[in-house]
Amino acid sequence: MKYILLHCSSRFFSHENLRNTPEQPPQPHKTADIVFRNGNIYTVDKQFKKTSSLAKRIGNTTKVVDLQGKMIMPDLVDAHMHVVSGGEFLLKCNLNYQPLPIAGLLAHVQGCIDDEGAGDDVWLEVSGSITKPHLDQLATNRPVMLRSADYHTVLANSRALEISNINADTPGPANGVVERHPGSREPSGNIEAGKAALKLLREEGITTFQDAAANPTFNAIFNGIKTDDALSASVNLDYRIATPKTLGAVDGIAIKAFIDGVITYPTLTAAPDAPWAPNGTWIGEPYWEPAFLEQLFLAGTDVRLHTDGDLAVKVALDAAAAFEQKHSKKKFKFGLACDEVTLASDWACFAQLGVDAIMSYQWTQLSSFYIPNTFKTLADYRLDNLQAYPQIENAGRPIVYGSDWPIDPLDEFLALKVAVTRSGDPENPNSPASFELPFDGPFPGVGEIDLTREQAIRSITINSAKFLRADDQIGSLQKGKLADLIILEKNFLEVPKGKLGRNRVLVTVVGGEPVFIAEDAGDFVQLDGLTAKFPNHEEDPLNKRLAARAIGGFAGKKLSAKGQKAAQLLRKRGECLHHKH
Repeated sequence: MKYILLHCSSRFFSHENLRNTPEQPPQPHKTADIVFRNGNIYTVDKQFKKTSSLAKRIGNTTKVVDLQGKMIMPDLVDAHMHVVSGGEFLLKCNLNYQPLPIAGLLAHVQGCIDDEGAGDDVWLEVSGSITKPHLDQLATNRPVMLRSADYHTVLANSRALEISNINADTPGPANGVVERHPGSREPSGNIEAGKAALKLLREEGITTFQDAAANPTFNAIFNGIKTDDALSASVNLDYRIATPKTLGAVDGIAIKAFIDGVITYPTLTAAPDAPWAPNGTWIGEPYWEPAFLEQLFLAGTDVRLHTDGDLAVKVALDAAAAFEQKHSKKKFKFGLACDEVTLASDWACFAQLGVDAIMSYQWTQLSSFYIPNTFKTLADYRLDNLQAYPQIENAGRPIVYGSDWPIDPLDEFLALKVAVTRSGDPENPNSPASFELPFDGPFPGVGEIDLTREQAIRSITINSAKFLRADDQIGSLQKGKLADLIILEKNFLEVPKGKLGRNRVLVTVVGGEPVFIAEDAGDFVQLDGLTAKFPNHEEDPLNKRLAARAIGGFAGKKLSAKGQKAAQLLRKRGECLHHKH
């Protein structure tokens, strides 16, 4: 029998050995609120134990959950997300890239309008593409704007153009254009958001996250959610800053800044150590030299930098080396996010300097982001330096994982599968491999050094917890830590490699209290009447609204196979924060 004991009232694990030694006679204990038994429980401690000797103490009111062999592991800690932005997207009226007749698309938008019952001056933002003449057919006086699937085109109805004072004489904006009809020249073309995001996070098993481009208003958002007793995850905020002129200009103990942009074609704003192509020219120099890091570290500020190109990574590591040489006794917390291209000579520097690489495994899939133009642009030698998280880990610095959601769909176990195999999943609609060839294949660098399953799990649990300075409370299942854990449908440590990305969370527990239970969880485990704090049925007002906002329901989870395929064909990598500076 395998047990784990939870005390909801204290929110902490309370473990004891099943056998008591003479030197330590049995002591009286309170009974547990919940006991999980008959499962495969992975502690993710230093030994990565699969435990079978955690205590049980069952009383008259104890809920006993029979896991029937299912896997328990610590909660997921996502160290790089944009949670408020993701929640705002979930609240939008979303056409979900579906190729429906215009009448069907307009009917969905009209449903969003009717459901809100808002006044004539309240804007409605829609994710999708419908032209102005069609938008003007909607039964509303409200201003309506739509963002296209690539997030770079905005369409609006007549009312929105009127309010925005855009007409036939309006000049095009800087670095943009107002599309016009050839003849007439007429233009053609927050707490609730946090709650929506938290709903998706608990369904994914994420109970701690860091918003990697936050601003001070986010404090009010999450404090408001906490006041409503609706917080289901621990919140960490990195305040985004531009190049600081003085230390006083930095407001916060954890900050995020951008050294460069992205490597993907045609943006090419990442900073390369040499021309992108052998016969190319320099494109995408660093936005700024991080010489200011010394003052930040001395002030005790935790720093995360976006570094996508190998020069940007090198510049940041050199700054860390200079600080370490000058202030050898001063400890600092420094993370480099993305790191899509790195120099082999820098892989060991992460460990030597104590710098964390925060990486998004799902980018290590063949996709239209790379094939054909990005791969053609990169010099051949860089293909072995793409997404080098196995090399950095095996050089001594464990990787920290961050999904960067909503840049990509939130699918943590697909990402972990990619971490282990450097390939996508042809049966997962969130994976480009579902397009089959040429995307159903290995990413460059496969077969050299891969992450193990244990390393992948650590990266999204204890490693991320350490980066967030929270590993004394979360990240592993150990005595004295918070009772944050998840139950999985499949055992990630045992299923065939090809099926690693087809997993899901059945139950999410935060502080000993279930916050999510899948509708069909009872088909896999015996729950003994266990209920979740947050209802999972569509009759709940928030759930009902979120389900109605998008074609295919909340987060598109009820799209048909055909609908999922259509969404995958049109989906882009979202509105990337990385190229804005």
